[in-house]
Formats: sequence, structure tokens, C-alpha cells
Amino acid sequence: MAGTSDDSSTPDEPFCLLADEYEFTVERVRDGKLAETLARRFLEEGERADDGRKRYKIWEIEAFPGGLAPSPYDGAFWRSDPARGIHCEINYQGSSARWTGPASAEWTAFDGRRTASYDLRMIRLNHDLFVEFLQSAGVPDLPPLQPLSAMEPAEVSAAESTTVSTPAPAAESAAPKEPQGRQADRVKRALREMYPPEGKVPDDKSIPILEGEIADYLGPESRNRGLADPSRKVVTAVINWRRRIAG
Repeated sequence: MAGTSDDSSTPDEPFCLLADEYEFTVERVRDGKLAETLARRFLEEGERADDGRKRYKIWEIEAFPGGLAPSPYDGAFWRSDPARGIHCEINYQGSSARWTGPASAEWTAFDGRRTASYDLRMIRLNHDLFVEFLQSAGVPDLPPLQPLSAMEPAEVSAAESTTVSTPAPAAESAAPKEPQGRQADRVKRALREMYPPEGKVPDDKSIPILEGEIADYLGPESRNRGLADPSRKVVTAVINWRRRIAG
């Protein structure tokens, strides 16, 4: 049984892949296990914030229900309980998760299954709310809380860089370097097909919004071929290159 998320969030809310938020946290805490714990604790607080905003989204859920599992939008879903045979394994770098646990007696009698399972794909976190969560946990060196969707593309690129940018020489500006690599090629192809004929993206669309569109567009191919979604770094590089050559 598979389904997609009911996305009732506003278009400008900056949702980022779990993999990107994991890397964002690792850069600041310098500890992969701690970054995993922080991301899990964020998910354990459930889908909705106190003000009603969505804290995370799930693109696809493939379920073999068993009558005992909490909803993936309930914080309890993300908590393992080995004593009861319940395991929630989160693939932070793959933006996915798998929940397994015992089926109820009613389900076992119905179809003979003793185990229920849920496979979640393309988990995304609300970046603003995640930063607030990290701030409340005392994580150091966090950027000012500014929605990524409100930034200009150049600002997003600068926010992700650890070096101070300097104006490029005139010759380099005239001939920007084209991003290379398999994932960059996938992003360029997706943009050409989404925004034909040349893949010129609208100036009013932010990097996080475009990242989500690209991940959705390439999702079936990624799953069929076992590929990861293009990272924020790759998407940003391709979009900034595309905008520069478009003038």
C-alpha cells in the first residue's frame, strides 16, 4: 500500500531533504551520531508545531499495516522499542526510514502476516523550525534565523559557503564554469525538461523550492536506479550557473 503526503504547507516554506539537514548539523556539531540524535528528536516531536506549521513532510509511504503502528506523522512512530520488537531505522543520508513491528492478532488472523512495515521516502524537514530546534538544543554557530525562501539565490549560495566570496574577474563572469558530474547532469536534464527548451528557471523561485521540484521530478528515476537525490550543493551550483548564462 503506497501513498504520497498530503501537502498542505504554503509554497514558500523552506523544506529541505533530511540528508541536507543532517549535513548542516554535522558541520556544526562535528559528530555524526549527535547529528542523528538531534534529527531523530526533531522528528519525535511529531508533524505539527504548536502554531500549526508542518515540521516535516514525507513524499511517499509504502505500508504493510498491522494494526499497531502509530502514524508516521505521530512522534511515537520514530521511537524504537526493541523489547516489543519495534524498530525505526532512519537513513539520514538517504532521507528515508523503515519501521517494522509486530502485527496485531486481528491482522495475523486476516492475512497471516506477523510483521507490519512502513517504508518512507524523501523525508524533508522545515528548515526554519529545524534551526529553531537546534538553537533550543544549544547547537553553536547557527546562522541567523532567516527563511531560505526569502533569500535571493546569491544569498543562499553564500549561506552555504564557508569562505567569503569575492567578485569574479570579468572574463570569468562572461564564461561561468559549467558544473560537471552525474548528479549535475541529472539536474541540468531535469531543468531542461521542466522548463523547456533551455532549462531557464524563474527568477522568483528560491533554491529550496527548486530543489524540492527537482527531487520530485527525478524521484521515480532515483528509486528505480538506486540513486540519491541531488544534494543542495549540486542543485545550487547548477541553478546559479543556469541563471548566469541566461543573463
